[in-house]
Amino acid sequence: MLQLLAQVVHRLWKDGNADAMILPEALPLYDAQVRNKCLDYLPQGWDPVIDQDIDGEHSRPAYIESKEPLFGKIQAARRLARAIFLGSAPGADRSGPGLPLDHLLLGVVQPGQAIGHYKDALRRLRDQLNYLNLERDRYWFDTKPNLRREMESRRLRFAEKDDVVPMLKDRVARTFGKSHGFDGLHVFTESKDILDDYGIRLVVLAPAAPYRKGADNPAQTAAVEILTHRGKQPRQRQNRLLFLAADSDALERLKDQARTYLAWSSIVADVENQRLNLDQIQAKQAKDQKAESDRALHRTVRDTYRWLMSPVQEAPNGRLDPKIVWDAVQVSATAPVLIAEIERLAVENGWLITAWSPIHLKDILDTWYFKDGVTEVGALKVWQDCCHYLYLSRLQSSLVYGEAVRIGAQTQDFFGYASAKEEDAYLGLVFGRSTLTPIDNSAVLIQRETARAVKAAQMPEPEPVPGPGPGPGPGPGPGPGPGPKPPPPKTRFYGTVHLDPVKAKLVFAQIANEVLQPFLTKPNAKVTVSIEIQAEDPNGFDEATQRAVRENCTVLKFSTGEFESE
Repeated sequence: MLQLLAQVVHRLWKDGNADAMILPEALPLYDAQVRNKCLDYLPQGWDPVIDQDIDGEHSRPAYIESKEPLFGKIQAARRLARAIFLGSAPGADRSGPGLPLDHLLLGVVQPGQAIGHYKDALRRLRDQLNYLNLERDRYWFDTKPNLRREMESRRLRFAEKDDVVPMLKDRVARTFGKSHGFDGLHVFTESKDILDDYGIRLVVLAPAAPYRKGADNPAQTAAVEILTHRGKQPRQRQNRLLFLAADSDALERLKDQARTYLAWSSIVADVENQRLNLDQIQAKQAKDQKAESDRALHRTVRDTYRWLMSPVQEAPNGRLDPKIVWDAVQVSATAPVLIAEIERLAVENGWLITAWSPIHLKDILDTWYFKDGVTEVGALKVWQDCCHYLYLSRLQSSLVYGEAVRIGAQTQDFFGYASAKEEDAYLGLVFGRSTLTPIDNSAVLIQRETARAVKAAQMPEPEPVPGPGPGPGPGPGPGPGPGPKPPPPKTRFYGTVHLDPVKAKLVFAQIANEVLQPFLTKPNAKVTVSIEIQAEDPNGFDEATQRAVRENCTVLKFSTGEFESE
């Protein structure tokens, strides 16, 4: 041992080592004499351990330091590997194999150095070395390869198309959860399977279409195809889609982490099915590594899928630019709930309107509809156009639009509303008053000046006040007597309305605001609301429809909800 000590001191002196104390990290295993002297005291099998996992220019610690200048500056990876070797190769102490983390750090850190750099380097060693083991926060080398080599060999089995992408599709979908404000969430979905309807839909692009700044942007190319087509048919309602894409620079790391998780999962599955024999320590290590890779995969998914994209068309001064412009913003990977952060960013950037002022609706009406002598437009057409065209506002739902119409018609500052127009007469004109304003095929919005003129023309002529008539002068009037009996108070109300099933969702909300709400403000009023739904199909309803309706009726606590035969 004195000879070994002399060789160590001599080599360190030749190398100009200026450390205040010779610590375990300074053991110069790169020196042939020191290396051979250490091997004299160890059993067979340590040669590849030292060459691959501990020291030397071609060792993995040296490779890690070459890729990370921060580690290379202080030789953090090699210092840690030497200390672990010296603390574990001679044998185990009473507490178990290897060195605990605090002892390991005492064996490597020099005065003035940051402990965090060594902890980061230790994580790299743990992930990449073949002979390093970890159990209960203790580190040691062994001549038997650890499970990492088995994992690395299995990683190569998983193909991107058949294994990695399907697994990522499931993991990305799970990241969003089930509760969100979108009408549809489409993860790695082909354009033909993305509905072309009036619902707001978030489309998560596949890994083959990552976001990259600049002209060569695969995400933009893929998004344009989905935006303009549903399968082979043109997409009509383009202004209902938002897109989420992976970051191009982080995508390979995500795929790599996915393969790591698949490899550890397959090892654990083989152990549980007795297709792979491991001792108890290794079996526990495999489960721990699977759990760790699962957490790492979740973090990597959040860090990778971070580009929220919105298509828009510019229309300065009412002149439409046919070019589609793609706005993009990064989603924070540290936000507690991913889908909530996406919704917040969409609203904050004006890509999704959840509350609409009637002044904005008036601007759209004046810019695109009330021109060239046109003074009215179908209320339903404006809502549908907002769903079709990228230069109009992207409203979250028809309820947002209906509320803007209702509020706007309450005053005489924006526009008028009529439930229908027959010949030259507006029926049910609403201009400066609060009432129900359903959005259907017959409803129209009217230019403000025209609505004001129509309202003035509809005002009834004032009744003439009767003057004194001919006859004798005033005489004594009738004596006191009982006046007319006041009518009894109205104590009960009931109402029935038949709704268009297509527009029922919108009209329900309007009925609640305009008819139900006034009763709810009366402290003594008792209000009962019942909904009756009748549906008939001469061909009969299939089992899937029956099951879905029954389950939903149960959840919503319907008192009755049954299917019957004639």
